[in-house]
Amino acid sequence: MDKRAVALVPAAGRGHRMGSSVPKQFLELGGLPLLVHSLRVLEASPSIVEIILAVPVADREYCLNKVIHHHGLEKVTKVVPGGSQRQDSVRHALAAAPEKTELVLVHDAVRPFLTPEMVENVLRRAEEVGAALIAIQMRDTVKRVGPDQLVKETVDRQGLWLAQT
Repeated sequence: MDKRAVALVPAAGRGHRMGSSVPKQFLELGGLPLLVHSLRVLEASPSIVEIILAVPVADREYCLNKVIHHHGLEKVTKVVPGGSQRQDSVRHALAAAPEKTELVLVHDAVRPFLTPEMVENVLRRAEEVGAALIAIQMRDTVKRVGPDQLVKETVDRQGLWLAQT
């Protein structure tokens, strides 16, 4: 890997579907917020030179003090306001990236099972072909349901992958 990358981490979701009053990025797994798990892997990557985090404006100070400083995350150089949609948060973080950035990695804050190998592999492939993503081959059976909520067909999962941004 010749180029160094900037990681953008959208972490502005509220987690309403999870039914929690705590934003999902701050929910704990193994005693640590989900966000910390993701940031630690990015922090340890030799290919990542900077991490830009997008969080709700109301959570910025909490995130700076209780996540970034508390856990010694030195590569998180900027914390920008997140948007109402994921793509808005990514756009805000991208706008804060250095002008000469050559590679950008986007990783959702609430996907804590990222590995160093995943980071290096996706960046290497992006450098080779221009873009890449981490995905898992679909194994579940998928049903197409009509407006009447009755199953109309089983979808052929051949060639279907689940993106793990």
